Amino acid sequence: MQTADTRYLCGLGMIKWFKQYGAIGRNAFVVTLGSPFSLILLLSMLAFQALLACLPFFSFGEQLRLIRDQSLALCLMGGCLACALGAGMVLAEDIRRGAAPVVLSRPIGSFCFIAGTWSGLLGSVLVIHLTASVGCLWLTQITASEFHLDVPQLSQFVGVLLVVLVGMGLKHYFFGGSFVWQTNVALSLGFLVVFLANAFHLTGPLADTAAHPVDWKTAQGCLTVFFALVTFSSIMTFLAVLADVGLLLGLAVVVFFGGLLAEYVIRSLAAAPWLTTVLRSLVPNWQLFWVNDRLAEGLAVSPAYLLHSALHAFLYAAAVLIMATLAFQSRELESRV
Repeated sequence: MQTADTRYLCGLGMIKWFKQYGAIGRNAFVVTLGSPFSLILLLSMLAFQALLACLPFFSFGEQLRLIRDQSLALCLMGGCLACALGAGMVLAEDIRRGAAPVVLSRPIGSFCFIAGTWSGLLGSVLVIHLTASVGCLWLTQITASEFHLDVPQLSQFVGVLLVVLVGMGLKHYFFGGSFVWQTNVALSLGFLVVFLANAFHLTGPLADTAAHPVDWKTAQGCLTVFFALVTFSSIMTFLAVLADVGLLLGLAVVVFFGGLLAEYVIRSLAAAPWLTTVLRSLVPNWQLFWVNDRLAEGLAVSPAYLLHSALHAFLYAAAVLIMATLAFQSRELESRV
């Protein structure tokens, strides 16, 4: 009987923990995605992708590789910027204003607060990255021809953007509600629906879409870039506990460029194979998630590599979140003394 009571109490505790985790995550998601900056960032990324589609290429046969490299680099940079500013809004600013101690005055654990905040941040980054990834895949169809631009597809790309903005503006004017985060979600859904309809010949001339197929291998690059954002967002969560927004942005620049140079530095400094493995496991390294060179050679990325990248990213994030929780608890103890 005592064992049954213990299991019952443990079950109630887990349910309560997940409810608190979900509430904190939803709040962080809405706050981050509801920032005007997130909408400006997403619109800028989509506009820059449309500009990339219009640029002339003089290296025939290489336009797919160039578009893929530039688009995925844009996804990585934009996602990292969203992670840094989002962590500053939902964590660094809350700690500076004293909102975090108010939340923890309730029966909420520190890890629940940190993990929920990170999950909401990652969810908002996922929405932005999904929209940018759909745009990246769409560009491979728009620029598939070596001789001319697919103007109808590009017109649909821009048209979806304008229709969603006008529609959400009218919805906000007549019915109210939150404009920014709902527009971000609507852009993601709108781009996804129209792109899939074109990709699978559900709309438009069948001959055009068949002549200009989508390079679906690019989706593997988009997925691995998201794994890099998982790692970067966890690091930003840890740094947001220790620094204010200004310092956090400076550290974000250091981490970003450090991750770009990490592979070169590790290969230059590490002589023993075991040391190379250890450094690659501990140091943020975006080259581990960059598969464009392999895709450019016409090779596919194996499911085992994708699984390994996912495990590395989420286990790394879990370890960093534990460190962030310990740092947060230490900071709270110092503030109470």
